[in-house]
Amino acid sequence: LHHLVIATPLLWLCVAQIWNHARHQTLYKIAFGGILLSNVWILLDTPDRINRVSTPTFSESRQMELLTVLQKHNVTDLITMDYEVFGVLEVLEPSIDVTHAWPSISTERWSVLPRILDEHPSKHLIVLQSSMPMIYNLQPTQTRLETTAKQYGHHIRLIDSIENVELYKIIN
Repeated sequence: LHHLVIATPLLWLCVAQIWNHARHQTLYKIAFGGILLSNVWILLDTPDRINRVSTPTFSESRQMELLTVLQKHNVTDLITMDYEVFGVLEVLEPSIDVTHAWPSISTERWSVLPRILDEHPSKHLIVLQSSMPMIYNLQPTQTRLETTAKQYGHHIRLIDSIENVELYKIIN
């Protein structure tokens, strides 16, 4: 969808130019009419498709489930390791101080996990199952989190979980 949003203004400029230059050429009008109708169809079909995705931050109802878990546990400082949650929590609950680790994850991959845990003691951490594997995301297992935290003198405890989301607390 975001590619469609990015491309739409450019598409309209192209359509306007070609329409001006090809007023009497029916083939161009049919082609661009088809493009226009296909975009409208995509947009009309969007809500149904979005509601079928189980990613925790994709639909409004799933975002609210995630927010409810965070509020239930009085989360004020949160670390994320998933690109798909970028910008979601800040809008839904501005009082939560969110640290996004995805920029470091995208360049350092798994070697950044110890630093994430060591530099953020006493914070909460969420592990989300993304819609697809991406270079920006980490989905460590509970065992891997516990082992890594222990190496740096910390403990990590699973606080809560809902479908495709685990909330942990890093304990100093």
